[in-house]
Amino acid sequence: MLAVLVAVVAGAVTLAGSGEDAGSRRSAPATPPTEVAADAVEVTSDAPAYTSLQELVDASDLVVRGRITAAERGRWFGEPGAGRIQSRLLTLDVDEILSGSPEGEVASLLVEEGGWTEDGRPLVIDGAVPSQEGDEGIWFLTATGDETTGAWIVVNAQGRYRVGEDGLEGAKGGDPLVADLTSGSLDDLEARISRTRPHP
Repeated sequence: MLAVLVAVVAGAVTLAGSGEDAGSRRSAPATPPTEVAADAVEVTSDAPAYTSLQELVDASDLVVRGRITAAERGRWFGEPGAGRIQSRLLTLDVDEILSGSPEGEVASLLVEEGGWTEDGRPLVIDGAVPSQEGDEGIWFLTATGDETTGAWIVVNAQGRYRVGEDGLEGAKGGDPLVADLTSGSLDDLEARISRTRPHP
């Protein structure tokens, strides 16, 4: 959750003021899927970890396959000069709902993730590199209940798999579940998710 993330970041890094207006938004810088910015700040959260695909699906309110069509700077969390972070807001165009039952038609979703430190450095959270426009993949999402944005968040670092140059990519760091779920293609993962759903 973003609230937990803010506490982790505030305690994990020393930040300098950026002078940027809290309400400003601009396009997020794009980097190839397999690259991480040299000045990225790696942080560890206390988000729960799962040991199986079934557990990951059960922890998610919604699992979708789609593509990121826009990425921009979002809200600030925390106080200026005290380790605040800025979120990244992603527009996720949904190709298919793989698990969960949202209300009504869902053509696109707003997804919010940790974005930048106060001095503009991108965040890598539990090995999950920043999302970017053009990412195609599968997202395991949970509803925040936040009426301000209506945004969803990824359930944890194990909850995003995108197509990279060398195959399916998940969070870095050697997590056994991530290694298992990235061992095949995007279609393979979709098929595995479909088998976790109860059938009449």
